[in-house]
Amino acid sequence: MTTTSAQATVTARNPGQELYDSIMRGIEPELCSDTIPHLAEKYKDESKEDRAKRVERYNKAYTEFDRAAATHIKQLKTAKKAHKKEAMRSAEIKSQAEEAVKLRQMESLFS
Repeated sequence: MTTTSAQATVTARNPGQELYDSIMRGIEPELCSDTIPHLAEKYKDESKEDRAKRVERYNKAYTEFDRAAATHIKQLKTAKKAHKKEAMRSAEIKSQAEEAVKLRQMESLFS
């Protein structure tokens, strides 16, 4: 999706594509989403032997990508869990403080 205004043009990308490209760029840049459409032209005169080697390299890259993506997702889940725990703890502390104030107000009514 492209949004055009007098000030700027912004292209919104798919978050999955962003993740894929950020991981794959460090593994096999030829397999990034902006490069894939140009591979047929780049390798149009490639020999069968060279093509087989390239396919094997790509297969290894995808295996490495799967491992890296799994690690990244695990890290995101761990961070999400920690953030949720901290948010709940913070909410509980706030709730306890508010209850303490209300109890003191009620106690002062009976003094």
